[in-house]
Amino acid sequence: MQVNTRRWPPLLAALATLNLDQQIRSLRPGHEPTFTLPTEWVNLTTSRLASSWNVHLLIDFEDEVKWLLRIRQGVAGSPPADLQHFVVESEVETLRVLNRLGAKVPNAWSHVVSNPDEENSTTILNYFFLEMMPGKKWYPRPAPLSVGAIQRPDAQEKYKKIIDDFVRFQLILADVPFHGGIGSLYPSSLASHPVLNNINPRRSRKYQSDYAITGPLVDFCKPDRPRLLGPFWSNRDRYLAQIDLILDKLFTQELLVDEPLPMFLSHLHARKMVQTCQDMAREENEFYIKHPDSKANQILVSEGSLSAVLDWEWAYVTTKAEAFSSPRFCFGSDRHRAGHNDLSIEETHMVHCYEKYGRPDLADCIRKGAVYYRLFNVIGWSPDVSDLNGLTRAVLGEDTAESLPETQDAWIEEALVRFKNDPRLSSIQKLQETQDEEIKVAKEERKVGLEKGTAITRTWGWM
Repeated sequence: MQVNTRRWPPLLAALATLNLDQQIRSLRPGHEPTFTLPTEWVNLTTSRLASSWNVHLLIDFEDEVKWLLRIRQGVAGSPPADLQHFVVESEVETLRVLNRLGAKVPNAWSHVVSNPDEENSTTILNYFFLEMMPGKKWYPRPAPLSVGAIQRPDAQEKYKKIIDDFVRFQLILADVPFHGGIGSLYPSSLASHPVLNNINPRRSRKYQSDYAITGPLVDFCKPDRPRLLGPFWSNRDRYLAQIDLILDKLFTQELLVDEPLPMFLSHLHARKMVQTCQDMAREENEFYIKHPDSKANQILVSEGSLSAVLDWEWAYVTTKAEAFSSPRFCFGSDRHRAGHNDLSIEETHMVHCYEKYGRPDLADCIRKGAVYYRLFNVIGWSPDVSDLNGLTRAVLGEDTAESLPETQDAWIEEALVRFKNDPRLSSIQKLQETQDEEIKVAKEERKVGLEKGTAITRTWGWM
């Protein structure tokens, strides 16, 4: 939270230069907004409208309607400044499309930007306006039915009721396919922008009726043009592009991590699994909106029913198999944590709900979708052995369990043999050895410093 405390003063100073009242009135004519810029970060944290990634300021109207001003913080892992505007515009467009479909999400409005390149060179702010939705965050713990965190039968039924509501939310998305490939949604006003120069190279007639244009994925970028990658027509191509980008960044040390060797090997393994998975190789013609991080705390509940699904930053359209695979709130059982992919109680109930509503095809997406959950936990991280083994089982089947390494060290040792012919591996090993030695020296220096401090303290009688 100290990092956020340091970021807030420049954000506040930038906000003070904007005529936010005028912007809000232009978006909601005839209504008078009231809001106050907090001067201290603690005022935001106590209001629970701030997180590590975004800050929200409450806007009240005279007719009791409430909006939020959503401001993205410049945090580690953020895209470069010249791309942040496109992240915001993609989220706004996704919310507006979902709102038009009748899904329970907040409607959103972006402020007018005549030249996004010019704006991003002069301001640190990336923001938009959205409705404040009713309700409180859903159960905070993942997979509470599977781990036995909810014991009372009536409480279990209430939890299952929200799962049923979420399934009906997904059914709205399932009725509206897109036809521009795997990518992010953007407003038509950005279609000709150079950053989005890969938009829809294979347009179809059906694409003309889509609710928004599909462009390159906004959640990972290259240092050179084209900055953003996609759209893609198979999940194999999409995930290989993302994995190869990370492998290249690790090799060139553009991506610096504490444990480059385990991360490099993990991504080589993920690459092999994606290449092996035949379902991911199939090119598709229809694609669906997917929430990027479907945890329970992204769901609001009011009076026992789902009232909203929040936080669509980084959302994208993808294949049916991925879009309707299990949400993240289903995972967390002991079996999942041990690297197995048996259906949890939550997933089993989702299967039942999809079949009840006449969508056995979406029920199959739950049954067969573990590969996407495991890839989410592997790509971009230094995953533990359970997720690596879970990915292997998701692709090759549970019958591979007996041959899989049980510890991280054993997995790395086996992976070094499997990928020994990769020409980049020796450089990554040397990098790991160098970092290990630097850490060892730093620990020794710290130990010596502490010993000297203890000796001085004793000499002067402070102990």
